[in-house]
Amino acid sequence: MNQSTQSLTGLYAEHQGKVSDKWSSYLTLYEAELAPIRQTVRSILEIGVQNGGSLEVWAKYFASAESIVGCDVNPKCAHLVYADPRISIVVGDATQPAVCQQVVALADGFDVIVEDGSHIPREVILAFLRYWPHVKPGGIFIAEDLHCDYFPSHEGGIARRDIANRFFAELVHVINLEHWASSTAISTLLREFAPADVVEQAGLAGSIASISFRNSLAILHKVSAPSDSLLGTRVIVGDEAIADAQVLALRAAGGDSLGVMRATPERDHVANSFASLFNRR
Repeated sequence: MNQSTQSLTGLYAEHQGKVSDKWSSYLTLYEAELAPIRQTVRSILEIGVQNGGSLEVWAKYFASAESIVGCDVNPKCAHLVYADPRISIVVGDATQPAVCQQVVALADGFDVIVEDGSHIPREVILAFLRYWPHVKPGGIFIAEDLHCDYFPSHEGGIARRDIANRFFAELVHVINLEHWASSTAISTLLREFAPADVVEQAGLAGSIASISFRNSLAILHKVSAPSDSLLGTRVIVGDEAIADAQVLALRAAGGDSLGVMRATPERDHVANSFASLFNRR
């Protein structure tokens, strides 16, 4: 495939194939997130493709991709036909284990996953938990249309505790897992959102590099290496410590800001658990 340098917004502006329906702000945000990895993306999954046009646009944008997979519960999507052999469609509920197995069998992990399915909060959460293990190291998971969290028609509401935005916000604690891992389990922390076994199978420990929120979007980056999830060592430089000389003593002793936690089994488990997952990729 010839490499395209046209922006995502530009590709949408000229698209004349199957219909795609995206909010304009998404295109700008996606360009910022995806442009740095555009030439290295080999696989992308979109959950919820409607008329299938977005898959054609992704195929143009990610010219080096080898697998572009769409999944949709609508049986009419079985009739979507593409000239590009890289594009595949799986028809079914992406949150169901059997359908998930069909999807993940089409690629050796995904560099990018876009969740644009039912927009029902509990299903958005379940889709993330099912597919996060299949995001490649350094990959991106994007949950779209989270404004539906606030619509009663989608089982949402601002007062509800189990909406997707609150779930993704709760994951900031998982990023900071090394500081509390001995006090409770991740599945306990997220018990109001999903069953414990589903949370445990998602492999969240040590795997989330960052979470960002924009209007109606949550964007999660997976760590590239196990060490990326940890705070790291304390860097103390300079020799004059007029206000607090203890910091120099700490440096001399080879300590750090969280010395009591640095050698705990819980901290080592966080790093080792994800290292095991990372090495299986």
